[in-house]
Amino acid sequence: MGVMLLATGAAAADKKKAPVPKPLPTDRELGFYGATRDQLRATVKRLGLLPTRLPGWMDDRPDAEKLLQETVSRYLTLAGFEVVGPDNYQAAFDRFNKQVGGIYDGKTGILKDDVAGAVYSNALREFIKKDRLDAYVLVKAVTASAPYYGQYARWDGVHDRSDGKLPDIMVRILELPNSEGTVPALSLRIQIVSLQDRVLFGRDGGIELTAYFDGLDFARVSHKDLLRDAARIERATRVATLPLVRTPHDIAYGDDDPEINAQKMHLKDLPPQPAGQKGVRASPLLVPRDQILSSVKRVALSPIYPGPFKVPADVQKRLMEFIREELAPLGWEIIDSPQARDVLLAKMMESQLFDPLTGKRDEARATEIRKSVFRSLGTAQPPDAILWLSLVRSSVLQKMGDVAWDGVEQNAFTRGPVIHKFWSGTAVAGAGSSSIAASSINMYMTDANDTVMYQSRGGIELLQGIKVNTSYGYNQTKFDSDTVDLAESELFHDLSREKPAVHAALRDLVMTPEALQDELNPDPKKAKKKARK
Repeated sequence: MGVMLLATGAAAADKKKAPVPKPLPTDRELGFYGATRDQLRATVKRLGLLPTRLPGWMDDRPDAEKLLQETVSRYLTLAGFEVVGPDNYQAAFDRFNKQVGGIYDGKTGILKDDVAGAVYSNALREFIKKDRLDAYVLVKAVTASAPYYGQYARWDGVHDRSDGKLPDIMVRILELPNSEGTVPALSLRIQIVSLQDRVLFGRDGGIELTAYFDGLDFARVSHKDLLRDAARIERATRVATLPLVRTPHDIAYGDDDPEINAQKMHLKDLPPQPAGQKGVRASPLLVPRDQILSSVKRVALSPIYPGPFKVPADVQKRLMEFIREELAPLGWEIIDSPQARDVLLAKMMESQLFDPLTGKRDEARATEIRKSVFRSLGTAQPPDAILWLSLVRSSVLQKMGDVAWDGVEQNAFTRGPVIHKFWSGTAVAGAGSSSIAASSINMYMTDANDTVMYQSRGGIELLQGIKVNTSYGYNQTKFDSDTVDLAESELFHDLSREKPAVHAALRDLVMTPEALQDELNPDPKKAKKKARK
């Protein structure tokens, strides 16, 4: 009897220790859309890679395209597919492109969508037939938003330091554990597409951060330093192709394996993140100020190009008046040239300025056109320089709702001035840090030789507000902030922001170096005396 009880107890103990089976991820959760995982593996054996695509803001980077292509090809081969490179597709595309006379408009450089679509379809059809493909693969580096909490950003299956630093004991002591927000990033996107142009599989893997935030300052990574880290590109490819290389069972039970769960990788096993560049103020003077003042006596003002905005006529008129007023101390003869931009546009439209095959602009021809504008303004004497004016939209950093950009500041909640006080300031901790849209007036001055002498911006106003959502958990309050677009009717009504914008854009040109330094770096003692008066 005692033996039976002992045996029964042992069996019960074994039964109690047995691990609970983990639920397997579904095909949809793994990235299979147009077919199940088993169906894709059974029907697709031979894949063709199309040329790798990078974000439009990146410079021409064939080295990055090649590295991404080779890494993806290697992992798809590891997954059991026969992989064909993009050479035959590219050859067919180039041939069809020449046959139709180019997919870009030679005057504007704009892509002709219908022609480009036909060239793409014909090249793809030939690629599929010639290389006997079962499906083709799209490989892209795409922009992403990486949420961070503390000093770690996590996105698309990976993590990295949001401040760009290697973790060590001193960094851990100094880091702010409760800071949160988002930083921009790059991810790798892989899509397997059927011969009927249906996406069968699609998944992203995080590559790297394109900017850092250390709790105080924002630092951007230079474009030339991105997509050079082979180890991080391999990590991203492993994440993006994981369901093709590993089984759902492997993935479910491999949570602690860094080869399966990239979040478990030690960052010290990766190369250091590329250095970020903090917002060091660069001089807008592209030619020495003394040289500009000695050579320029007559300046033509172009009309303000509104860019993406609907700007009331009275706003444009006031901005032009403020520009004249700001330039007055230089003693220049200021000429209004309302036709300058139209003349430039007409001359460019008359010329075949862009390569119809690639869309690239002929910069030498563009220079000659811009120089010819000086002789075509209808004035008795050509100006010494033209000040080209436009309004632009940009993405800038907000920290706790306070925003500083292009020489000005504004609070995103009140839309009024930023107040720098610890207890009664305008900063709202729950807003975290993130990008926010803003408008600026852009000015650049060229001489008759097409030398850009001066280029600067002055911030006008924010184009978005911030909404903070608060949630409460056990012993913790969590904030989540989102930007909200302002309506067109809410923009360009604050007259108090117009003159400071113009001043910020022109002060390096108008002010003496000594006065400029006093304004940019005010003496705290002098500021206190001024406040008392």
